[in-house]
Amino acid sequence: MINRMKLHKKKAKIDGKLRTKLDAILACGDETEYVRHNPILREKDKTMKTFRKLLISLNGSEPEAIIKKLETQSSQYWYHNTEKDHRIEEIAATVYCFTYSENADKPQLPPALLYIAEKQKGIFSVTNILPAEKYELSYDEYNALLVSFYDELVLPAAQQTLIHVEITPPEIKLEELIPTDVAKSLQDFSSNANKFSGFFMPLDEQHWFEFLTGTHRSKKPLPTTILEKALEEDGWDTSMAFSLAEKYESALNLLAYYDAH
Repeated sequence: MINRMKLHKKKAKIDGKLRTKLDAILACGDETEYVRHNPILREKDKTMKTFRKLLISLNGSEPEAIIKKLETQSSQYWYHNTEKDHRIEEIAATVYCFTYSENADKPQLPPALLYIAEKQKGIFSVTNILPAEKYELSYDEYNALLVSFYDELVLPAAQQTLIHVEITPPEIKLEELIPTDVAKSLQDFSSNANKFSGFFMPLDEQHWFEFLTGTHRSKKPLPTTILEKALEEDGWDTSMAFSLAEKYESALNLLAYYDAH
């Protein structure tokens, strides 16, 4: 265990090649990428990107009235696309669509369709943002579009009203989703196990089992998509991260079945 921890600490050092890369990233002003590629800072700041959420508490205002206010803030780039509005009977709510058109001044923002609905009584939320001309949006693109909608339409529309607007951070920590001891078990496993071979030492299995049983006892399972992403951001091969997420889901189902029988 001591030898393996020493090995892990050696990996956390920054050599000349990595230092050059980090300097180049920092010169571009991308602090998120700097932290992601800096092993020392990454140990101190175990965060990962996530899709931000936008919530609008109506506080007695009528949904249609808020949509009208958003429409008054429309521009040549953001506008209410009524042809894409639709009703979802399962939640007894109308889903409203706002379209973002290409803006030469903001080439990093791709054309997209933003959907907003009153999924919970009295609370509007952005349910999804879909690209109009590409297969999918990255975390940065999705979040940038959400912030653009927030800044250009939502905040001006909220002026002199009783509605309350909340937008979540672009990054989260595992400790915000699962208990601290469970997150530590996952980190102990991820930091020490071989990320490419698929062969785990007994101590690796112990950490993995502690993570599984801790998750099961906490009744707060981590979504498999979040686990997979967390492993990838910690250096795991994509296929290995996917395989572990599958094993995680299967193990939790087995534990739940055992408890029930």
